[in-house]
Amino acid sequence: AYATVDKLASPSPGVQFQGAATQTMVRSDPKTLKLDVALPNLTCTDMNVSSATLGFAWRAWRLEGAEWGDASPELSRAAMEEYAANPVSCRLPVDTLRAGATYMFRATVGFADTMTINTSATATVVVGAQDLVASILGGVEQAVA
Repeated sequence: AYATVDKLASPSPGVQFQGAATQTMVRSDPKTLKLDVALPNLTCTDMNVSSATLGFAWRAWRLEGAEWGDASPELSRAAMEEYAANPVSCRLPVDTLRAGATYMFRATVGFADTMTINTSATATVVVGAQDLVASILGGVEQAVA
């Protein structure tokens, strides 16, 4: 008797952004993009995985016309490393992104020893302008003669 056994490919970590695939915000608010990450079942792999430690790589692009382009300077690689110091989230401070712009964020998660077995997730952030707030020069009350 003969049997055919199909071998599974190398497992990769599971990753997805929390929340909707397209998120909105205003420039004057901070924004945190969080990931849900899961380790695969490592009992049957086709290569040696020396460690179950995960590595993370974050990238961002800004929509320019109809094409995605570089999001520098506000989201340069160095800035993204700082904003994603905790690798399962990207914390964008107040006034980081341009009002009226659309950004795409991609998080790639893989095994830290090689990063060749990886999975990516993307999320889009649409940045609106904050409402104008009027203020009276000189305080909240003013005497008129």
